[in-house]
Amino acid sequence: YESFLSYIHPDDKELVNEVWQAAMQGSQYDIEHRIIVNGQVKWVHERAEMEIDAHGNFLSGVGTTQDISERKKAELALRHEQQLSADIINSLPVLFGFLDANGYCQRWNQHLKEITGYNDSEVASMRGQDFFRGEDQQCIIRAMEKVHRDGHASTEAKLTTRQGKSVSMYLSGTRVMLDGQPHLLAVGIDITERKMAEAELDQYRHHLETLVESRTAELAAATQAAESASRAKTSFLANMSHELRTPLHGVT
Repeated sequence: YESFLSYIHPDDKELVNEVWQAAMQGSQYDIEHRIIVNGQVKWVHERAEMEIDAHGNFLSGVGTTQDISERKKAELALRHEQQLSADIINSLPVLFGFLDANGYCQRWNQHLKEITGYNDSEVASMRGQDFFRGEDQQCIIRAMEKVHRDGHASTEAKLTTRQGKSVSMYLSGTRVMLDGQPHLLAVGIDITERKMAEAELDQYRHHLETLVESRTAELAAATQAAESASRAKTSFLANMSHELRTPLHGVT
């Protein structure tokens, strides 16, 4: 047994010893661990059946050892790829969601949770339209239908957070096929500040239009008054000219 343990990777020895000792008490011996052979690390899957007498003494055992190094290498590469994908998605400064054909969230990024206020377990049970209310929800449903029909759609809508706050979003969706099934890849940008700036600009524009109308009315009134004064002046001068040209007659 000590010779067997000498091949076990140092980080796996404690686990292998625990499983082995449990097997000596009647438990099943079924484990995956690393061994070191000729300086190379390999992964193995070991299974064994122990024969124990009535007093708990080990009599014999038979087992198999399978080299699973290639499988573990592929699993490790897949985990690295998945972690890289998750890191890239979480680094996006926009909301990201990957929805199945029924609209349920399959993958999402940290930004989505930060904006909506929902945790992972809650998001996993929600559809895309569940983050919206009222007419905004209907708008999203129509947009999602358009994505599945035409392949792409974009819209603006107000997302409702878990706390009930409204967030103005610009959303874009693209249809992608996975395992022969249509899925929806959605990204969203918070445009709340832009909407506030637009509202302020509209308010300023309205104020400016009102001011222009007021000034135009004042100018029109002033122009009319000036024209009236000019006409009065012209009439006065005409009368004076007439009077000056008319000879004076004595009073008798």
